[in-house]
This record gives sequence, structure tokens and C-alpha cells, in this order.
Amino acid sequence: MPPDAYVLAHKKKIADVLLQSQRYGYAEPSGKLTNKLVHEYRSGIYVKKGSGIKSWKDLKGKKIGVMDATSSAGYVFPIVELHKKGLNVLQDCKVVQVKGADQAIISVENGDLDAAFTYTDARPVAAKDDPKIMKNIVPIYLTKPIPNDTISVRHDMSPKFRKKLSKAFKAVAKSKKGKKIIESIYEHYGYVDAKDSDFDIIRDYQQELSKIQK
Repeated sequence: MPPDAYVLAHKKKIADVLLQSQRYGYAEPSGKLTNKLVHEYRSGIYVKKGSGIKSWKDLKGKKIGVMDATSSAGYVFPIVELHKKGLNVLQDCKVVQVKGADQAIISVENGDLDAAFTYTDARPVAAKDDPKIMKNIVPIYLTKPIPNDTISVRHDMSPKFRKKLSKAFKAVAKSKKGKKIIESIYEHYGYVDAKDSDFDIIRDYQQELSKIQK
């Protein structure tokens, strides 16, 4: 489950976190993949080079593409952090909901949006349709790290079986055949142990967002 879904499921005593997925990180502002596996990522605010938007301060009155309101990277984190800096995105900007981070990036490239909130880095996906995107679209702001999605288990699963399951997932990720499967299905490249408190930052940001939306 993604972090926001996990937090809700845990609150309802449906699920407990077992592991966090690992993916390869991106070097910003280039957007190139690194060879380092990480269990967290960031949200980025992307604009078109030469647009005159050089920092978050220039976003007032601009048309911004966002994801679903539960999306940590595409909505929650950038809105909360910019609010703390003095910009109320929901009031001071024209917010447009977009389906898909790659589509948001393409819309910035086409001039339909002034900026987009997406995970870092959505540009390589969008660049499959338009290679110029990697040079034309640039990040002007990166949020604090967001926990990667989880492997979560039933709340009533025994500690003994949790250990077995955790060991099994890690073994799958390390085997040649298993690695190929989890990469193709989930874009996971490995797993690390996780605990519920790792997601307190999600809870904090969700609480801050609820105050902004009032």
C-alpha cells in the first residue's frame, strides 16, 4: 500500500507495516537515475525552463497541476510545505487536478499548466513521448523525504509468521527470477524492515493539510 493508504488502514486496525519497498533514487535537477537503492522519495514542483517561475514565490496566481487529494507527493506534501512558507496554494493559485504524474509534466511542457506537483522524478516517464522534457522541464522545489510504499499485513497476523513472510519477501527480491517479477509488477527493487513510526510524518502532514482546508 502507498503510505497514505497504510496510515488509514493501520488507524482502522486493518493492517500493520512489515516492509518498505526500495527503488533507485534520482539525481536532481538532472533527473538521472542513481545506482543507490532508497526507501523514500520526494515531491517536486516542476516548471518549464524560461517561464519566469524560478522559485515557489513565483507560483502565486499560477495554474498548478496536482494529483488526488490523498497523494503525498502530488498534493499533501507540497501544499503543506508551501503553506508553512507563506503561500496558500488552495487560495492563491489555480489548482487543476490531473490524472497521472506523467500527464502533469506533459501539460507543463505544452503550456497548459504553469507548474505541476509530482513525485521525483516523473520526467523520464513523460519523456518517452517527448524527449525534450528532460531539458525543458526543471524542478524549482523539493519537499522533505516521503516514505516509500509498504508491504503490509493483517493486523492479526502472528509475530512468528510475520518474520517468515518478511524473510521470504527479501529472498524473492534477491533472487534473479524474483527480482525480475517484482520489478515488472511493482517497480520494487528490494525491501527493508519498517515500523509504524516511520509513517508519523505522513500523519503530521495530513493533520496540517486538514487545517489548511478548513
